Amino acid sequence: MVTGREELTARYQRIVDGYMAEVEESVREFEETLKECTRQLEEAKKAQGEKAHKTVGGANVNAPATNGARGMHGRIFD
Repeated sequence: MVTGREELTARYQRIVDGYMAEVEESVREFEETLKECTRQLEEAKKAQGEKAHKTVGGANVNAPATNGARGMHGRIFD
């Protein structure tokens, strides 16, 4: 004969098992999303690096003075 306590224990275990299955699925989905985001980030970094490499040869020689470290130095310490 099953007691009330055993029934509650079995019911509680089913609820916990259901939640754990949902958590495990959520973790799997998160890991897949994280992998995809990481892949896209690496592709974007690679594309940005290739773009920057292509434009270095034609860069404006005055750009560092107005936008680079010297420009910031002047603004900070003036």
